[in-house]
Amino acid sequence: MVSYKQRRRQLARAKWDRQSVRRSQDAKRRRRISVVVAVVVGLAVAAGLIWLVLYILDQEKQAETPVVPTDSFSTDLRTPASNGGESSGQPTTAPTTPESS
Repeated sequence: MVSYKQRRRQLARAKWDRQSVRRSQDAKRRRRISVVVAVVVGLAVAAGLIWLVLYILDQEKQAETPVVPTDSFSTDLRTPASNGGESSGQPTTAPTTPESS
């Protein structure tokens, strides 16, 4: 038969073994989670940098492309009237000076 002291030692050893296994499993799990998080964050940062570079290049390309005006809009610009601000839509004639005879 096993003595009381030996039985306590066996139980303590079994408890220590169970805790050791659980600690190693928890450590593996934490390492795995941290690797997955690091990969996801790394991919997000890389995608953000790629988007930023492409956005900057696109902005530079748009700045270099000349804008050609189109005739798809109409402007209603009128020339100012030459006689004191009157604008009747009629062409103005130059004032005539009387000739002295």
